[in-house]
Amino acid sequence: DIINRWGLIYLYNNPEFREVQMTNQVHDAIKFRIPIRLGWEHIAYLLNTLMSNLEQPLTWQGRSFVIPCDLDISRTTYANKAKISREPNNTALAIQLQRKWEALGWPDKKRKLTKFK
Repeated sequence: DIINRWGLIYLYNNPEFREVQMTNQVHDAIKFRIPIRLGWEHIAYLLNTLMSNLEQPLTWQGRSFVIPCDLDISRTTYANKAKISREPNNTALAIQLQRKWEALGWPDKKRKLTKFK
């Protein structure tokens, strides 16, 4: 319910995210695409905004806590992923995103996907 209310519905209803294309939601993960043409600084802003919205305090049995988000970046759905460190500063996050993106390179076109039965 949390991922739906504070993640998917938030993305869908917020005009700031009109360029973000949601591709999948599985259990507690949201997968989406953001066009690079928006620029790294704007992408960082969108990601920080979404993560802040998802990391709202919860209260259970009188105790308050936050479930933290984590972020991965990849060039394609089946390509290697790189873990992105949480960075509330948009400029620092933008630099990290660009460096990780460039380090990923393009996936090996000769590699075949493994099919599971």
